[in-house]
Amino acid sequence: MKKRSVIIVIGVTAAILFAATAALSADKAAGNLSNMFYEKWAGYEIRYPSGWVMEKPDKVTVLFAGPRGTDDYYTTVTIQNVASAKFGGKHQNVQSLISDLKAQFTNSDPGTKFFNEKTFAFTSEKGTPVNAITFGATYTLQGEKLQQWAIIIPRASDLVYHVFFYTSPARLYERNIKTAYDMLGTLKLLEGSK
Repeated sequence: MKKRSVIIVIGVTAAILFAATAALSADKAAGNLSNMFYEKWAGYEIRYPSGWVMEKPDKVTVLFAGPRGTDDYYTTVTIQNVASAKFGGKHQNVQSLISDLKAQFTNSDPGTKFFNEKTFAFTSEKGTPVNAITFGATYTLQGEKLQQWAIIIPRASDLVYHVFFYTSPARLYERNIKTAYDMLGTLKLLEGSK
């Protein structure tokens, strides 16, 4: 794969966004989440591995990636905030957002396959459970087969949805999934945000 673009589906405008990606360095990442991302506007905090970079491709997205030159240069963890209909967005609920995501995947690659959709309890900013939904997808972009794990997490206020993406070339997906799970395990929604 010569280009570093991966698909990040969704957005406030519901367009497909493309973001530059870099690596999840599996050898350095496991159990080494010593960096902390926290900015009040985001509404969450999350830990990420030492040596990684954090980028903000736009005002609602944060991308976490490792340094250039690693074998896993083309995998990323991305978190995007999406406004609900109550907050000026277009989605009435999580299922509406998921339907939109899937439509965007399919429009980009009609051969997209979806799998493992399920609901699970996630702790909200109020300390109570909210129903998050996760699913996986495989698709082709610029000739490269990619695999993505998406988790849609509503806030208790139901004003914003946080969408956590782990995206990787399919051949590297299993190798780096533990880092994504570890990062998700540190994701904490914060009070005082929408």
